[in-house]
Amino acid sequence: MNNFSRQILSYKYLPILILIIVIIPLSILNNFEILPRIAGNHISNEYHDLNHYLSLAKNLRCSAFYPLWPFLIKTFSSITTINLHLSSITLSITFGLISLCYGINNINKLSINKKFSKLLSYIYVLSPMTVFFFVGYTEAKYSLESWILISLIIKFKNHNSFKFSHYLYLFFICILIGLARPTILQTIFASFGSLILIKSKYNSLAKKDVNFKSLIKICFFIVGGCLFGYTIIGILCSSSGEGFFAPFSYQSIGWDKSLGFRPSFLFNSRSPIIDLWGLYYPFLIFAVYLVDFSTFRIQFENISLSIYKNLPITLIYPPLGVLISILKKSDRKVIRSKNLLFSQIKSDDTYFKENEFLFLYCILFAMSHSLICFFTQENYLYSLGRYVFGQPYFYVALSIFINSKRSILLNNPKITLAFSLFISIVYLIRNFIDFGNSKLLL
Repeated sequence: MNNFSRQILSYKYLPILILIIVIIPLSILNNFEILPRIAGNHISNEYHDLNHYLSLAKNLRCSAFYPLWPFLIKTFSSITTINLHLSSITLSITFGLISLCYGINNINKLSINKKFSKLLSYIYVLSPMTVFFFVGYTEAKYSLESWILISLIIKFKNHNSFKFSHYLYLFFICILIGLARPTILQTIFASFGSLILIKSKYNSLAKKDVNFKSLIKICFFIVGGCLFGYTIIGILCSSSGEGFFAPFSYQSIGWDKSLGFRPSFLFNSRSPIIDLWGLYYPFLIFAVYLVDFSTFRIQFENISLSIYKNLPITLIYPPLGVLISILKKSDRKVIRSKNLLFSQIKSDDTYFKENEFLFLYCILFAMSHSLICFFTQENYLYSLGRYVFGQPYFYVALSIFINSKRSILLNNPKITLAFSLFISIVYLIRNFIDFGNSKLLL
């Protein structure tokens, strides 16, 4: 391999180039209808969310959809004198590409293994849900805001404190997040869940080496910013006579949501397989954290081992992989090596300790989407894959897991990541083709 080839392959933003000059053109060759859709020439009634955003851009009002994205579409259209549809596509692609660059930078910051860093960057950029950065939805802007939030949290380490200006930045970006998407429940769950888990862990270990007060401040400003963002929306809805919590009512009625326990979703999402992956994958990553707790230690260790010993099957069809792992007895070799394995995981894993809060916040945020969809959606787990894999949080938690000593739970992490990348690319191409055919399930 010559020097030029090495430079190309080592180029940090190569995944984005592959997306632009390989994946999208290859998809277009399979379906030329992609071009007029990306160009904003026509819109299908199948893409209800975009129709709603464009309607709100024409007449901003209280709705289940939050107002910041329609406002930006209308403003951009007025400045550039292009139609609302093309404005939404243009903004989406712009924010999306910036978000992908920002994401690669943050993944590199989190990575201590360069090979893993490259693979993780490819997996994030070539995610099946990257298609939503090109369809005019709010995903791209929300992803960029989330990466900014994540980059601010990265600045915090267990033994360091933020400057007050950093807390203000957290508050401001979370206001924008609160104005963009209904994420209050997810934010509260991730913030307070992280605090409770860290507090419980270090109390059980009788350790005091965590700057817990700073973590509380971080959570306070994150939750406070999101609440403040929604307060602006609530006031606008109240002023129109529809009530402070009207968006929640619209969501419940318009999106067919109701509380309930639907165990059939554990085996069949009644929607694309990626929605089933979205239900399980956050919990598969979270399982690596359970081994830190002294209470029920043996049970938690068995759960973690069970999940990862049949990982290839679990990745393809999670219910089957988990079931086989539970029913299949461990051989003596596994039993003998188990104590050594977990002692390695928990011994002086400085990297994981430094990024523990970020790991928990991100994986709990992803898990919250899984739980909300599982307990509230009546007919199928629509959009769950988009919520989990179209946002940065899952990939940040995955990056921390892969770069920590906990990755020894994986038999062949490089092969696992490479296989995941292959599946992602195939799925991404299919999603672009389906987008052209108005068959992309949202």
